[in-house]
Parts: sequence; structure tokens; C-alpha cells
Amino acid sequence: MISSLATCSQATMNDGERSVPRRAFIGLLALTMSGCAIAPREPYPELSLTVTAPIQIPAGQAHAVLQSGRVVGTSNRLAPYCELEVRRVSGVEPQLITHGDFQVDRLRHSVLLDPTTRLPAFIFGSSCADPLYQESIWRLHSETPSEVLFLRCIAPYFHCTLGSPLTPAQVQQQVGRYLRVQTSDPAVLSHAPATTTPPPD
Repeated sequence: MISSLATCSQATMNDGERSVPRRAFIGLLALTMSGCAIAPREPYPELSLTVTAPIQIPAGQAHAVLQSGRVVGTSNRLAPYCELEVRRVSGVEPQLITHGDFQVDRLRHSVLLDPTTRLPAFIFGSSCADPLYQESIWRLHSETPSEVLFLRCIAPYFHCTLGSPLTPAQVQQQVGRYLRVQTSDPAVLSHAPATTTPPPD
């Protein structure tokens, strides 16, 4: 699954950050997104998640935001972060996710202009002053009933530069002690900096 994602990323950015003219970049995305949006399930390397500390889903919300190893009220959109999505919106009282073992059985990624509204970058034009967001969605499957649906992670990029979605190692840095990311390929979890090109001052 990760290999398919890497292949797709290489097709658009040669496995790394690359500055390209915005108009050419948007056109390239339009040609490639339809073929790269969903990576099919593959047996290697298998990814899984385990809840290792209670995660609170705030009242009136259907997800918890995890950033820099902490559960936060709102994300800093200038830095990487993840959201754990559940089936139902919390009522007046928060939900608490205390346990769960999940297999990542689908992985989807998109390039967005806005991670909140999920406006796709290849439809709406923008300038190099606007950030771009690499979104990856890990669809989660559990053998036992669970409220958890998926883990969504965002990697922001700036100055008309676009890099790969967050790696499993970078995802682990964002979710911290609350989720354990595991893979059948230990090299996938090798250390990688969870930072992207900083925004202008």
C-alpha cells in the first residue's frame, strides 16, 4: 500500500519536495489525481494502528485532533497534524476512545487548497502565497465493533512547493502516545522529520 502511494507521489513530484510553476503544477495534478487518488490494498507493508491511551472526542465533534504528540482543541494548520474520525458526533458530553486494534485496509491521498472544506487543488486556482495541503486518509478496519472510522493526516507545504504525504514515522510523531503505528516493514518507520517548508514571515 505504501509502495503504491510512493509510486504515485514519484509520478507527480519525484519523491521529494519540488517547486514548480503553479499553473503547470495544477495541470499536472488534474492529469494524475484520478489515477493516484486511491491506493489498492496490498499485503506488504501492512500498516496497523493500536489505541494506546484514551482519546477524547470533544462535545459536538466527530474527531479528535492530534498534533506534535498531543490531543489539541484545534490544529495549527501551518504544521502537520492528524485527526481520528469516529462514526457519530459527540453529544453534550465528549466521547472517549479507550481501546482498539485496526488494520489500514485502504489509503487515499489528495492535494487540497483547504483542509477544512477539502477544496481540491486541481480544480481551484491559487497563487504561490497560498499553502497546499497533502491529505492522507487511512481507512481503518477492526475485527471487533468500534466507533473509529479513519485517521486523516495533513502535511502543509508553502511557496509553490509540494512534497509527499506524511510517512508512517511522521504520523507517529503527530499521534504520540495515543496511537501506535505498526508495519511489517520496520524501515517504513525509520526516523523522518515531520516538518515541511515553513510559511513566509
